[in-house]
Amino acid sequence: MPAKIEPRFASPVHDSKSSSPASDFTVVAVSRSRPATHDIHSQPTLTAIVRSPSTTPLVLTPDEGIEGHKSAVHDAQVYAFFTHHYDYWTSRLNIERSEWNWAFWGENLTLKAPDGIDEWSINLGDRWVFSSPDDDVNDDHQGVENKGVILEVVGGRSPCSRLAWRCGQPGSWLAEVAKSGFCGVYLKVVRGGFIAPGTTAKIIPTDQEYTVPAGSIAQCVFSPLGDPTTRTLAERILRVPNLQKMNRHVIARKLGMIEDNEAAGKNRWAGWRSLKVVNVVDESTTIKSFYLNAVDDKPLASYLPGQFLTIKLPSGDIRRWSISSWSPSSSTSVPPSYRITVKKGPAASRYLHSNILAGDTVLARSPSGSFVPDLSRDFPPRKIYISAGIGMTPILSMLQAHFSHPALKKTPAILIHVARNGEQNTSHFRSELSSFNLFRMITFYTSPIAGIDVQGKDFDYTGRPTFEFFTTLLSPSYFIDPLGITPIELPGNVSNAYICGPPDFVDTTRDYLGRCKVPPPAIRYETFSSNSDFKLDDLSVSAADGTDLPEESVVRFRTKEAKWKKAEALSLLELLERDGEGEQPESACREGDCGTCEVRILKGEARVSKNAGKEAKEASGKAGTMIRSCCSFPASKILELEF
Repeated sequence: MPAKIEPRFASPVHDSKSSSPASDFTVVAVSRSRPATHDIHSQPTLTAIVRSPSTTPLVLTPDEGIEGHKSAVHDAQVYAFFTHHYDYWTSRLNIERSEWNWAFWGENLTLKAPDGIDEWSINLGDRWVFSSPDDDVNDDHQGVENKGVILEVVGGRSPCSRLAWRCGQPGSWLAEVAKSGFCGVYLKVVRGGFIAPGTTAKIIPTDQEYTVPAGSIAQCVFSPLGDPTTRTLAERILRVPNLQKMNRHVIARKLGMIEDNEAAGKNRWAGWRSLKVVNVVDESTTIKSFYLNAVDDKPLASYLPGQFLTIKLPSGDIRRWSISSWSPSSSTSVPPSYRITVKKGPAASRYLHSNILAGDTVLARSPSGSFVPDLSRDFPPRKIYISAGIGMTPILSMLQAHFSHPALKKTPAILIHVARNGEQNTSHFRSELSSFNLFRMITFYTSPIAGIDVQGKDFDYTGRPTFEFFTTLLSPSYFIDPLGITPIELPGNVSNAYICGPPDFVDTTRDYLGRCKVPPPAIRYETFSSNSDFKLDDLSVSAADGTDLPEESVVRFRTKEAKWKKAEALSLLELLERDGEGEQPESACREGDCGTCEVRILKGEARVSKNAGKEAKEASGKAGTMIRSCCSFPASKILELEF
């Protein structure tokens, strides 16, 4: 079995003295293809990877690339692959070599190269000059005068799910392909002509200042976000002139994901921080927006669209309210302010409406929450945002980010909003949404005002979205065109959905989407109310010594202690509220997202419910660390806490 390939990294500046030697390639096969639909992982998928060697030479022009050939997604004119890679991969995967004919990997040129020539010795900017015995002679069959085709290396293949499917391998195999770099080279036509089996080529090394090996493209795409060398490599690749458009898009997205990852939690503060109310805006008779700035003039913490602030009012009430705007100019910039938009109701929201004015201060914890859009995809599918009433607030932040974030701004977006009528609709936010040309808004009124709310003008439908509505919406296919090359057709149910509203609305909508075959992982949601009904069956964890959670535990805090019983299934917060006699952590969300109820473990261990929020589940539960008491349970017979 071949030795394991270790990663290699490009140097920042190319030295032409150490570039690829002048070497002969020999063309052993050529191919051209047109995209066709194949069933890949149970989804109809357009791809041009399935092909066989062509029996006629390739005719190439700088404008059209290969005549009669079209790719499904990428914009490279020519894709080349090496014969020795067929031997390498069939051996490594225990596949009979005869099962893979030339062009099996979807290449246009199958090349036999001298020893030592591969994607790590071929640099972006290198030129390949082709020649054949009948150069300068008219080829009557093609009608083309062949004076030697010149191709320039402009990129490297980034292996995708289509390649894994074609080779009969799991998706995890792609990381090995990327690490090896043995996945081919992309080229553009500098001078046209024709290429046929038997044609030879020489490498003319580039003399441009910056370059990278072709193999570094795939390596960068699959490298860890947290590895500092990944950022360095991405920045080097993006400095290369004439980088293939698709490679540039994918590497730029990788760099954007690195920046998103670095921005997550930037400038976060511990505990409560004073924020000043700098403006209060009446959005309707029942809704107000509050703009918050730092009192201490230090930078505000970055946040993800859809996250919330946990606010402590002068009344002592603690509530979480969604940040209703996407104010940073980018995911890495510091937000100039926060905006929360609150509907007047009982208790805390009524106090906020009636008593908080511009100039007042409130206490807040850093932005938090896991109801956020997926920003990790290179080519994300359509996003469907669904809100009811004041559930529009996190959705509004998501939509504003959708229109500006590099991962989403070329992706279609649909907003489905349900309101009681025009008086309670959030139509005053429409101006913040209407400029995006891939955006569609569908409005439902449950109780339109006769003579005032006009269907077809003020709203689209009466009532709430039905199963039939979602069936009609999701049945047709749609197109995405992230690169502006070839629109990609996707089934309607291949969409991501984000739902916010009352619990019954969320549950019903999730059911409708599931019946429409939207995959459960593609549906994210948040409700107005919290759920503190944890069960020990949800834990599926053990104490450090491998035993189950104890039947009983003594929980000590400050000057008191309480006895926890497994049979009662109380969270730590519920236990402290019951037996703490007024001494217990503050709390807000009851789901582990907001962090208000954090306590420090002084001795012993605790465990978090598997149904808790994402941030809560990151806790180790060990002594000396913090844990969120609203969704945690004792995992040792003695547990000492500090809060």
